[in-house]
Amino acid sequence: MRSASGSESIGSILIEHEPSYQQYKYYAVRSSATCEDMPDASFAGQHDTYLNVSSSSIDNLCKHIVNCFSSLYTPRAISYRQRNGIVSSNGKDKIGMAVVVQAMVPNQSNSGVLFTSNPLSGRRNEYVVEAIPGLGEALVSGLTDPDKYIVTVQRKTNVYNDYGTTTIRIKHKRIGNKCKTIRSIDGGGVKEETVETADNTTATSPADTAAVLTNNDVKRIVQIGIQIQDLFHGKPQDIEWAQSSVDGKIYVVQSRPITTLFPLPTTVNHEEEKDALQVYFSFNAGERCTMIYSSMCCLFGCSLICLHKSLKSLICLPPNNSSGNSSTNLPSRTRCYT
Repeated sequence: MRSASGSESIGSILIEHEPSYQQYKYYAVRSSATCEDMPDASFAGQHDTYLNVSSSSIDNLCKHIVNCFSSLYTPRAISYRQRNGIVSSNGKDKIGMAVVVQAMVPNQSNSGVLFTSNPLSGRRNEYVVEAIPGLGEALVSGLTDPDKYIVTVQRKTNVYNDYGTTTIRIKHKRIGNKCKTIRSIDGGGVKEETVETADNTTATSPADTAAVLTNNDVKRIVQIGIQIQDLFHGKPQDIEWAQSSVDGKIYVVQSRPITTLFPLPTTVNHEEEKDALQVYFSFNAGERCTMIYSSMCCLFGCSLICLHKSLKSLICLPPNNSSGNSSTNLPSRTRCYT
């Protein structure tokens, strides 16, 4: 895949659009494969990304584009697809990839991610902002511990694009230990830096590093996230953002759906059942628990399993009301709603 002919064909396209791509000095070369961001296979870190690639040389830019596309066929990526069953019946991969060449944010000071629903609790009215200094690669690679904000969003109307009645409140703030960053280098490429305190010692605790964002910055990012989610018809989004040190402007570099949220149960729409009591059980709450289980917890868990089996049998019962509708709503993934 890393052939000279590939670089030459890409180079001819770049030469044709030379006035367009040379208006920016540096680019990010990123993968966008059809198999990425699946509910059971995120492909995080499987494909290559190149940051701060100089546009001064067509050959250099072409090389990074070809290398990015070639990462679709590395042994690591092929093995990952095979383990997750992402192959067709004839044994061939049923995938494709687009390589995104994206202008770098000029004088980027901060970066991070925004989830327009809380990915841990599943709450749709909580937004989660994570922020670090420098490039976002340090965050997605787990190199540093970010600042984290949980923000509640209350919309007094269900009308999309009506933001005047939206209330945004920072519910929780935690300053992370941002001891390492990744910065752009003049001329192209990136470098890893260690954050130092005022007395020139290495930062070792959250108290040694200041907050990356102001409260106003956090609310601005959340407002952008609300508008992006509305563009995708209310579907929760996982958004990557960056901030310029020149004017403090927030740039959105990527938005994709959050695929790991549990589905919301359907509501009762039947006139004769609108006042009926609805009870919701979540049987995978243990996935979110990081503590050690005691014997009493295990006993309680066994009771829940028995209850789960009983509810599953209820779902299989035929309709028992005059309208022909079952009193149970739906089973959904590992959750059962009744």
